[in-house]
Amino acid sequence: MAGVYPLAKSLDSLGPLCRTVQDAGWIDAGMRGAAAPSIVARPLKGLDIVIPDNVVFDGAEAGVVASFETAVDWLAAEGASISRIKIPAFNELLALMAQYGALVTAEAFALHRERLAGPQAADMDHRVVMRIRLGEKTTLANYLAILDKRERLIGDVERLVGDSFVAFPSVAHVAPPIAPLEADDDLFFATNGKTLRNTLLGNFLDWCGVSIPCGTGDADMPVGLLLSALGKRDEALLSAALSVEEVIRG
Repeated sequence: MAGVYPLAKSLDSLGPLCRTVQDAGWIDAGMRGAAAPSIVARPLKGLDIVIPDNVVFDGAEAGVVASFETAVDWLAAEGASISRIKIPAFNELLALMAQYGALVTAEAFALHRERLAGPQAADMDHRVVMRIRLGEKTTLANYLAILDKRERLIGDVERLVGDSFVAFPSVAHVAPPIAPLEADDDLFFATNGKTLRNTLLGNFLDWCGVSIPCGTGDADMPVGLLLSALGKRDEALLSAALSVEEVIRG
């Protein structure tokens, strides 16, 4: 994390934007000081993929769901084992945020409170300032409660998911038009929350993930399939993603 502008100590992580999974493997190796990646494509036959049926599809656009499900069908045809389950931790962590506030805003406020109180705030996007200042409302007791409950939820999901991979749409909608968001802060915050929702689940639960293009939705805009694994399974995930990418990107 050296040289990275911080946001939230518990949640910050580095992930590259690449054209291919193989490129992500090279960058991952470089960040870990390895001379070359050790990942190799693993057979799709028998690859265990679970798809959550709670939270991640709430309010999802029809085109996003259609592209995702087509990709899942292709993976199943190649021998991947697909199952659909409920992950209670998803609902619990959203309820946790509603009760105590978001961990990201609490830590972001602690990191940047001096900037927000000084002249630098005027040079920041006012919506970013508004969001970070929400963290001021999080008490120390609530912050510690979030960390404690986060640890429990991570353990709950580890016992439920194990070595399986998890797949769902990276974002519930395709990229929206910008002009309406610039003109309406309420619309911006609502859209931003929905944009971040699916990926924040894995971030909060300490997962690793690879988003792979899997088709298009409304306005012919791209849709991503997010393939995730539990924490510290980056190499296994990248190896699986190599094979998944070959199928769903055609």
